[in-house]
Amino acid sequence: MTGKQQRMPFILMSLVVTAVLAFFATTTYAQSSATITADRHMLTVGDPVILTVSVTHPEGSVVLFPELEANWGDLIVRSQSAPETVSNGNGTSVTSQQIDARLFVPGDFQTPPLTITIADTAGNLSETAVPPLPLSVQSVLVEGDTELRDIKPQASLPLPTAWPYVVGGLFVVMAMGAFNIYMWRRGQTAVDNRLPYEKVLDALVAIDKQGYVKNGRYKEQYAAVSDTLRTYFETITKIPFTDRTTAEIRYDLAAGPLNLGDAQRLLLLLEDADWVKFAKVTPTQHEAERLTQDARQLVLDTKPEAPALKPVSRKPLSVNRKPSRLGKPKSDYGLRMTDYEKQETTI
Repeated sequence: MTGKQQRMPFILMSLVVTAVLAFFATTTYAQSSATITADRHMLTVGDPVILTVSVTHPEGSVVLFPELEANWGDLIVRSQSAPETVSNGNGTSVTSQQIDARLFVPGDFQTPPLTITIADTAGNLSETAVPPLPLSVQSVLVEGDTELRDIKPQASLPLPTAWPYVVGGLFVVMAMGAFNIYMWRRGQTAVDNRLPYEKVLDALVAIDKQGYVKNGRYKEQYAAVSDTLRTYFETITKIPFTDRTTAEIRYDLAAGPLNLGDAQRLLLLLEDADWVKFAKVTPTQHEAERLTQDARQLVLDTKPEAPALKPVSRKPLSVNRKPSRLGKPKSDYGLRMTDYEKQETTI
């Protein structure tokens, strides 16, 4: 057997394999097809039409739909849906995409040319053309019809039940009214019917609650008690306590708005406060605790409900030096300016 005769079977086998591959390739491409359908064919101007492009292709391959322009031929494209693939169970699949389009001119039209690309499992690309679909747009006008017609009435829509809205509206109005009344009352100044001595007693209780003595804040405590007493006695005696020094108040009390004992107790409290505030004298804890107690008792003894003594003229007290409540030497609160008082006013 010659060499040529030996190579003949290999050549025949190669031709057979090539023919088989070409057959399968032709069959594969023949399995791919595309169609386009519409949900309606008779349209009026501006009616939406949903076009469905369906591509049948070998299972495992991928269909690539082109992105259409807004003006696709005579059609106005509003949107394109995402592709959806469904297997046929026979080695092929169908991939579909919907196109939302409009036609705004009466007449007969057809969809523009559309080519779909298919990629097989090996990455090879093939194209399938979509046959055009005819569409007809009818005019709502009838040729030769010139008769004037009334404008169509406004479309009536079913109204929901009204009572929930009525009840809700009433509730909102009542809530707003209640809120406005609350804000109005809040802005009104409350009428304080307490008597002057009741107000100062409440103020002294509030001072005790501040914890001045416990925290060693004696200066603040004595200042608060002094201001409270000055405000109260200014109210009941008509003497401007808040604008005068303790020495000046001593002369004002000579007119007799308070009896001698109460005047001396008041001046003693005010002068103790001056020593703590201005001379930086530190009282003992016991003296600080007694401060509000003495002030409270003085207020109770001088409240207007108690029988008041008539003003009397009296001689100035003798100036005898003696220790004060804070252990500092001071006068016996006579109604004359002494050398010690002059010294005190310069502190």
